[in-house]
Amino acid sequence: MKRLLMTVAAAVLAVTGLTATQPEPAAAAVNRAGSCVDGAGVTWRSKVVWGSPYKTADGITRIQVDYAGWTTTKAGVVPTDSAVRSYDAAGRLLQTLKRTAALNYRSGAVYVARNPLNPPSAPGKAKITISTGVDGDGHHNCLVAFVQPASDPVVAAVGDMACEPGAAVGKSCQQKAVSDKILADPAIGTVLALGDLQYQTGTLGAFRGSYAPSFGRLMSKTRPIPGNHEYRTPGAAGYYDYFGSRAGDRTKGYYSFNLGTWHIIALNSEKDIGATGAQLAWLRADLKAHPNKCVAAMFHRPRWSGGKEHGDSTTVAPFIQALYNANADLVLTGHDHDYERFFPLNPAGVRDNARGIVQIVSGLGGRSQYAVTPRAITAAASDSTYGYTHLVLHHGSADISYVSAVGSFSDSSKLTCH
Repeated sequence: MKRLLMTVAAAVLAVTGLTATQPEPAAAAVNRAGSCVDGAGVTWRSKVVWGSPYKTADGITRIQVDYAGWTTTKAGVVPTDSAVRSYDAAGRLLQTLKRTAALNYRSGAVYVARNPLNPPSAPGKAKITISTGVDGDGHHNCLVAFVQPASDPVVAAVGDMACEPGAAVGKSCQQKAVSDKILADPAIGTVLALGDLQYQTGTLGAFRGSYAPSFGRLMSKTRPIPGNHEYRTPGAAGYYDYFGSRAGDRTKGYYSFNLGTWHIIALNSEKDIGATGAQLAWLRADLKAHPNKCVAAMFHRPRWSGGKEHGDSTTVAPFIQALYNANADLVLTGHDHDYERFFPLNPAGVRDNARGIVQIVSGLGGRSQYAVTPRAITAAASDSTYGYTHLVLHHGSADISYVSAVGSFSDSSKLTCH
């Protein structure tokens, strides 16, 4: 059921035929805002809140439009010409709600809302438009279009994967089981491969012989970064030859991309990691160029780790400092063959719930298991399973969980972006 909108202006709107006026609503499922300037130079602010999909009696899945409204900062009573339209995925007009009314927006403090027809759900295609302008002034209205948000990205993140070709499957070498588990979830659209993808030296032949028949089946979804084992082949040539352009510039190994409303930064923890290096300068520039509310980084070596094999990696401290300075939210790593999720931390490794970065070690991709000793800054840890970190990247938050492919450990948490 659509939200019932009650305000002090309801009586006026009953006469005009508009559903209600009210102050701008609080954020709901997915909250989108926009603005436009009409032909007379008047600025109009619009908002649509997309709710959840639901199935009707005729079997059609529709997307709930919880709210569609507008306001203007123009003072006094404004004679307003408005139209709210619903469109399906093919761009066909489904409904037009047109009204003309004189309304007092109180200089932007009050919104006018309509209840448009809920279109058939089509992420990235279904659309609501809001056209507004001052009525009777002889100028054109302006329009803001709101497209149904694409489904929130679902991600699998894991590193330290494939044994050498021909290695026996037992307590180790479970890369097939982990990749099978990811393949079985059709919602997963992206796989973040967190380095040490092919043991022991990451040759092209080894990638083709062991990684390809396991995680290679997810190639079309994979965003990789190299680990130390890839660089046991000079220049990580096998890694770059196998992944091609997916791995970025082979002389650098770092790149960035967007997933939904999140910005993801893939860094190379194996070369050019100094405080004065080109990679750190690039990272700072990339963060400045992408001021997304939610930012995650991925690199192989963890800044913090309770793993007994490797432990903390101070070499990546400059990455952490730059990310923290830019209010980044999440860091995904491997290297130690365990799972360890940390509380939000500042660069000194002190718990910081306000601005801290959540770092996750996700190194149980199949190769082997290393013992982990949790510390006070550890939120959850496991060294007795194989599996991957599962993420759903929402607008302003993420659902994080660990999914076991071999064994029964689980973990789940909610991250709210800074």
